[in-house]
Amino acid sequence: MEIMPASIKTIAEQCQVSRQAVSNALTGKGRLAPQTRQRILEVAREVGYRPNSIARTMQSGRFGSVALLMGTNGGSNWLPDALLAGIHDELARHDYHLTLARLPDEKLVSEGFVPKLLREWACDGVLINYIYDVPTRLINLIADYKIPSIWLNLRRDADCVHPADVDAAYDATRHLLSLQHRKIAFVDYTSGGAALHYSVQDRRTGYAAAMQQAGCKTHIIENKQAVPPEELIALSRQWLGQTQRPTAVLAYSEAETVSVTQAALSLGLKIPEDLSLLTFHWGGVVLMTMQTHYMYLPEYQMGEAAVQMLLQKIESPSTVLQPRALPCPLMPGQTIVPLHR
Repeated sequence: MEIMPASIKTIAEQCQVSRQAVSNALTGKGRLAPQTRQRILEVAREVGYRPNSIARTMQSGRFGSVALLMGTNGGSNWLPDALLAGIHDELARHDYHLTLARLPDEKLVSEGFVPKLLREWACDGVLINYIYDVPTRLINLIADYKIPSIWLNLRRDADCVHPADVDAAYDATRHLLSLQHRKIAFVDYTSGGAALHYSVQDRRTGYAAAMQQAGCKTHIIENKQAVPPEELIALSRQWLGQTQRPTAVLAYSEAETVSVTQAALSLGLKIPEDLSLLTFHWGGVVLMTMQTHYMYLPEYQMGEAAVQMLLQKIESPSTVLQPRALPCPLMPGQTIVPLHR
């Protein structure tokens, strides 16, 4: 004998309430006495009721699902835990669930390849986590299939959300200047990575603007060619060992922060007494027993904002949303002091 799945009608009959009351209890909507709501939920659990998503989709025209689209190149689709948490939590608040789609880069450049995600209408919208070297064909596919989409952590002309990196670097440099530092270096070991993530150039731009406004000479320390991680300390020792070394460093990322710190300590320099250090991070870098000062990268908030923007696009697919740049406040630590000489 085939066992029929439990229905709202079954629950309503057992609880002696209307079907609407059952629906309200299951969705958390409407006004019900607490004991009635609790009884309905208990009966639903006892009879093994599960909502029929197919029926709901046919009725509403929505899947209640958002896809997170990523490539397979580890660098270009970097996904911080906080960003994923922000996406998940905001979707949950709107009763949406998340689907993950990883597309091999070699297929994305193939003219005959169309991802199932785009070929079949299986979600209401797409969050795109492809932060540099974006295949032109992927951009064209998203446009051609007209699926609501928002780009994560990428600066584009529209429909994107990212940290306000220019402002963050400007504010960081202004903070160091306010403490009387004038020899401030911007350290970037991304191999001249302006062709990589947009933030490389944006942080340089913000730093340079603040230095020029203060009448100070810019000092960008970079590696023109790729350098193995183990050699970055030696590279840092070269310029830290000079007589006219910087008194403060604005580091592009955690990698530069760690390399500069280890090099400074190996030369007998103390942080922050001999070298103040400020970086960009989502939670701060711990150096030995010290917490760095850092410009907070709002990964969690970026996930929330991306979902909010995507829901707008789902409601109005033809709407073009302005880029959303999220502020990056200065977070205090133990690696900056005023210049006393």
